[in-house]
Amino acid sequence: MNARAPQPVCDYTHSNYQQEFWVQGARAYEDLAERIALRKLLPRGGQLCLEVGAGAGRLTDELQAFGRVVLLDYSRTQLQQAQARLGRSARFIYVAADVYQLPFVARQFDCVTMVRVLHHMADAPAALAGVAALLRPAAPLLLEFASKLHVKAIARYALGMQAWSPFSLEPVEFAVLNFDFHPRAVRAWLAAAGMRVEQHKTISHLRAAFLKRTLPYRLLAAIDGCAALMAWGYGLQEQRLRAPMLAALEYAHAQGVPVYFDPGPDLPDFEKLDVARILRCTHTVLLTADELPLLADGQSGTQAVATILSKGPALVCVKRGAAGSSTYTRNAQVAHSGYAVPVLDTTGCGDSFAAGFLYAAVHAWPAEQQASLANAAGAAKAAKLGTGRQVPTLAEIQQLLHANGVALPWAP
Repeated sequence: MNARAPQPVCDYTHSNYQQEFWVQGARAYEDLAERIALRKLLPRGGQLCLEVGAGAGRLTDELQAFGRVVLLDYSRTQLQQAQARLGRSARFIYVAADVYQLPFVARQFDCVTMVRVLHHMADAPAALAGVAALLRPAAPLLLEFASKLHVKAIARYALGMQAWSPFSLEPVEFAVLNFDFHPRAVRAWLAAAGMRVEQHKTISHLRAAFLKRTLPYRLLAAIDGCAALMAWGYGLQEQRLRAPMLAALEYAHAQGVPVYFDPGPDLPDFEKLDVARILRCTHTVLLTADELPLLADGQSGTQAVATILSKGPALVCVKRGAAGSSTYTRNAQVAHSGYAVPVLDTTGCGDSFAAGFLYAAVHAWPAEQQASLANAAGAAKAAKLGTGRQVPTLAEIQQLLHANGVALPWAP
């Protein structure tokens, strides 16, 4: 029986990778974007998690839900840095090993993470097959890889500025032991290893240098990882916030993140805003009937709604206080009844309404249920005095809905 030829390994021994690449390289945005993705994709917990290519333990603190974590890396010096960061604890096990020759018995891990590792694999299918063998039945692998199929690569290829095709399935080695992969190829390798893709998320879309100079890294990462972006007109009224907020709306829209916009009351500077620019980025407008003229060239009523819809949004929701709300699309208009409550304070009702609407929208509830939750959230706030911590709790909103015989598809 012939022994398998050893594969080359990207060795970070004696490298100060954590400091030079992440800190000095100003990659706070990429770091946070990866953390947000991990938080969304990681299982709720388990006994034993394997972190392949753990390096200096940059992401290990995201694995708090697991009883024990095995940090595996080819470089002993990287693991020493990880131990200096995390401490000597029975919870952490440090293993120096080759990913092609994993020193573990099969089917013992509740989860495996592999972030910024596959792009160093000359034989990615073999690496994935080895990792897959370590997973317990139904346990997940959280895999990050560098895609060759992206807008910049497509544009450069179309313009003759690069020889390799972003559409072909073979990996491209752009530097020694640094590979970009076609997503379809990675899926095929996973399938060959007995795994299927259950969730897929693209991240780090906004790492261009000019974006990092323009917007705070936390805002970039939030846009990168969010299911929706909510913007209010009163934020756009502040000159110092206007440019970054408009940029944030446009970048969110470009990345397919739905933007929700509430213009708020009529403020003196609003006519100076580029309304068309805002509406081009907006999926849903939330506003009162009195605010319609702000976005519709002074028009009101259904004529104003039609004008707003013609400028880009897919939906307009008009808040009508105790009477509920009305939603409009290009093809339909639906009235949604409100909830009768003893009114103590209407301050914050609009924000509570928006919170309910967004919650239902990002959970893909039908439009009728989105409006029901939004109306209930606004009404529950009207029944309470004050704002801030006095906004209604989930239990209070659910109690109001139950009292009115409304059942909604809450997540378990």
